[in-house]
Amino acid sequence: MARFWLFINVAVLLMCAQGLGLECNKIDQCRCQMSDGSGIINLKSIGRQDNVPRWTINAGWWTFRYNPCYAFTSVQFTGLAVHQIDSNTLTEEYNLGLQSTESFSYNVTDGVSISYLSHDSLRKSRVALACEPLNTGHDLLFIGELIITEYEFVLTSPCACPGLCDDNGVIIPKTTTLPKTTTTPNPNPNGNDKYHYWNDVGPVIVSLLIHDVIILVIALIVMAILKFGFDITCCSRGGAPGGGFPNPASNKSNPYSISTDA
Repeated sequence: MARFWLFINVAVLLMCAQGLGLECNKIDQCRCQMSDGSGIINLKSIGRQDNVPRWTINAGWWTFRYNPCYAFTSVQFTGLAVHQIDSNTLTEEYNLGLQSTESFSYNVTDGVSISYLSHDSLRKSRVALACEPLNTGHDLLFIGELIITEYEFVLTSPCACPGLCDDNGVIIPKTTTLPKTTTTPNPNPNGNDKYHYWNDVGPVIVSLLIHDVIILVIALIVMAILKFGFDITCCSRGGAPGGGFPNPASNKSNPYSISTDA
């Protein structure tokens, strides 16, 4: 038993060691490559390039905005990746991260995440990438300010999966083209039609006939058994053989016979 638990502990430690050694090495502001060779995470197709953030999340008093890859501007700030603004007056705003400060990291708990720093490094935002290969959309969830001036988001997307997206979006797997099939013409179209027809439907017809014959034989056997049983019952009750009734004329001592005067 001790050896079993020792094996489990070693396996867990090896898994943790592999996770701790895993990295997503930055290629540019949109891409990083997994160190285990599983592929490139590419967010280029998600980010907007028209100075408008991809996501705007209203979280009560505050509104949060985020755009991966490409910077956007506000009234007070430029080069933004993550932004916070007063939902009511739209006058109070904060820089939660510049696009130029982007960095990729990996941990066993959250997987790959992207971190951003504000211009004064007083605020930090972290976007955890949740790989969902079956999703057709890209969703951003604001988790909250878990630590003062540190903001947590989760981006759920197929493009958060290594190797599933390129610069244009989700990679559609190439379909395999099947070879064209040719039909061999019948060398004797008029002479063998009846033969081929019988080969196709003959076995079906024969099986149906056999099925009907079997049902008929079973029905006859059942009728014979019922007839035999009925004859035995009638004879045991004093009836005439064959299931008939006794002849009154043959019973000379019939107490119910009526006599007439001449």
